[in-house]
Amino acid sequence: MKNRIRICFLIISVSFLLMISTFAQDAFNLRSVTAGINITQENFRLVLKKTKTFLDKGRDILERRGFTLEGVRLATNPFYLYTKGLSVKETLDFIKKINDFTQQHRIALSIGAGIIDDSYDQEIIEKICAVLTDTSANTSIVIASKEHGIHYDAVRASAETIKRLSELKTMANFSFAATANVPSEIPLLCSYNCPTIKSSLAYLKLRTKSPL
Repeated sequence: MKNRIRICFLIISVSFLLMISTFAQDAFNLRSVTAGINITQENFRLVLKKTKTFLDKGRDILERRGFTLEGVRLATNPFYLYTKGLSVKETLDFIKKINDFTQQHRIALSIGAGIIDDSYDQEIIEKICAVLTDTSANTSIVIASKEHGIHYDAVRASAETIKRLSELKTMANFSFAATANVPSEIPLLCSYNCPTIKSSLAYLKLRTKSPL
């Protein structure tokens, strides 16, 4: 596992350096650097530590090359994958550990989607509400895809989530997104779902922002 992480970050680092070398002469403002990671209950501490080191290096390289970077972000694989079998309270306690780490290091956090197919899951709704009212994390529910069209049950789950969040903590709705036909890898934090790929634990996406 450690060797796999090293190889992954080495590949990312080389690609990253090549990319910024291309654009360095016309440096522009960047909204963020987003790292997509795959975590489990067993490896999350190690992966978070490696990702933080990588984001720090990325920020340093960009700023030394003249870019202005507003912030860094981290998005995980869909959270239902790594909280399967956990109760609502256990899920909240686990995600709080991730959130505490990202808050400490000033990294914006998305925990991936709660529902990605056409399904309604009451427990997932409860988990989303618990997490969004007690952490700074972002999450989403996929309500439509190009492959399967409208996810009607997921639409119902999203509507219920939004209503419950409005009753519990209105502002928490700004950390939730019901997404339609959004590719999983785009760096829009609420809807970013790092694909679960065994051969890769993280990769970067850059999103530009107009000059301040």
